[in-house]
Amino acid sequence: MRIIEQIEVTDTKFIIKTAAGEMATDFTIEDGYFYSHLGGVQIRFKIVSADTLRNEGDLGYEGTYVRKSK
Repeated sequence: MRIIEQIEVTDTKFIIKTAAGEMATDFTIEDGYFYSHLGGVQIRFKIVSADTLRNEGDLGYEGTYVRKSK
């Protein structure tokens, strides 16, 4: 079950939006992967393109996230 409704990446923060609210975390990018540092755990997203991240895990973050045009 996917718990993230939306994500936002700023210059310094990774912001997760769920039905329960928002949470901002630090992140790093290495070797084609985007790592969110959430409460001592790293959540890894594969960078598919400049506009797309994908997580294939099973912690509720799985899915493909695509940048939405404004």
